Amino acid sequence: MNNTNIQDMNIANGNIVIPKRMKGETNDSPAIRRALDAVRENGGTVYFCESRYFISEPIIIYRDVSYVGRGAGQTTVYVEKGANCDAFRTYNFDLYVDQKLYGEAVDENFGPKSTLPQNFVVKGMTIDCGANFEETEIPHTFRCTGNTKGYGLKIFGKRYVVSEVQIQNVPEVGFYSEFNSGEVVTVANSFNYFIGSRISVRVISSGEEGFIYRGPTDQRIDDLWICSSCLTNKTTVFADREDWELAAVVFDDRDAKYGSVPYCASPELGFAHVWRGFNCWGVVVCGHTRFKADHLIIESTYGGFKNSNFSYSQIGILDVHDCRFGDNTRPYICLRSKSHTKISNLEIRFSRETSNKDMVRIDGDNVIISECLLRGDADLVGLENAGGHGVIINGNFNQILGLHGMHVEGKGTDGSPSAAVVLNGSRNIVRGIAHDCTAGAIVNNGDNTLDLTVSRVSERGAVSVIINAENKRLLRLGLSFASILTLWETAPGI
Repeated sequence: MNNTNIQDMNIANGNIVIPKRMKGETNDSPAIRRALDAVRENGGTVYFCESRYFISEPIIIYRDVSYVGRGAGQTTVYVEKGANCDAFRTYNFDLYVDQKLYGEAVDENFGPKSTLPQNFVVKGMTIDCGANFEETEIPHTFRCTGNTKGYGLKIFGKRYVVSEVQIQNVPEVGFYSEFNSGEVVTVANSFNYFIGSRISVRVISSGEEGFIYRGPTDQRIDDLWICSSCLTNKTTVFADREDWELAAVVFDDRDAKYGSVPYCASPELGFAHVWRGFNCWGVVVCGHTRFKADHLIIESTYGGFKNSNFSYSQIGILDVHDCRFGDNTRPYICLRSKSHTKISNLEIRFSRETSNKDMVRIDGDNVIISECLLRGDADLVGLENAGGHGVIINGNFNQILGLHGMHVEGKGTDGSPSAAVVLNGSRNIVRGIAHDCTAGAIVNNGDNTLDLTVSRVSERGAVSVIINAENKRLLRLGLSFASILTLWETAPGI
């Protein structure tokens, strides 16, 4: 404990520095609670000095109160061993997330005199939740010791700022945010209730999901760094969902547990780097979320990016590589959109450790990828266990424009020769080049447009295009390889 520089309680203009411990106190929770009691009614700022603070209970986040440290690595809040509690939690969290009480509490919770957490700041500190992780006999799965329960930041609120915060050694979820806005439509000018939240946070080593965002709607997340998530290979938030798969980062807009009101509609992600996600996807977008990301990097996870059937995803730059922490059955990207998904620049790379893994699987419609670089490891060329398919299209009305597939070798997960493109749907358009591939393309439905230049295919009995299409039309080929087709099965009308 290094609190020698912490001042006595001194309130000026609503600001207060955490006071010293009183006689008989063994941690800083009572002193922090006294500071918050002094400012919570009228609002203000609680300053955490360049020091280490030990807590045995959650620090409660109140309306109009800011929690400001000297910077991550300089101010550290530790959850004491055996406390098994959240580090920071908003006031009345359980009340607000329990929607069964909404009908009775609308005016109290959302009116002008509401105690609903809003207009608060958490800034400039490291939050250490006191978990230790030991590897088990199950590959890439860890046992949580030390503290075994607790979140880093657990928020139900609106118009808040979390910045320059590092959360680490978390037994459960690193960062959790939720805000259900459905009931505030009865409040005048309710649109003012959904603006102004900003998040910039790092989460390192969490037993479950690193970052779960379920509101407020239409918010900007500027910088997100997530490392070593889902270490225990379990979830408490989504444990009741049969179709749920773990993810390091989750944007969730599914129906609420006790109603049909969505959580978050349109989160916007400026930059995110997700890496070392054990047995989990890097990023998952659920429900009807309209997700936008400027630059997203996912590396060293089990799977890369996955969206739901009805989400709308628009990503400027998506870089996914070395997704190796799993059994290699998941593709790097799984796009299931029934509405619309657009990726402007996509790069996927895999290495020897991620062989026999398909890169992109499109199981929906209306997906557009405008610049698509799929790159296998050149060292894998000639190996039987290499590669996987580049792009598998199982839906309709999708467009892959500017495809460049290289070193797609060996066999796909379906057992067929690895191809830069596999077409199973109809009315899709693919334009680009493929080289050093076992096959340039496999066409199982001719009702597509394929404008593919194939060169330098593998010498191990490789082919340019495998056509299994029947009685379909609109198959256009542009090939630079000398022997254009080595397999053409009943494709009249092409």
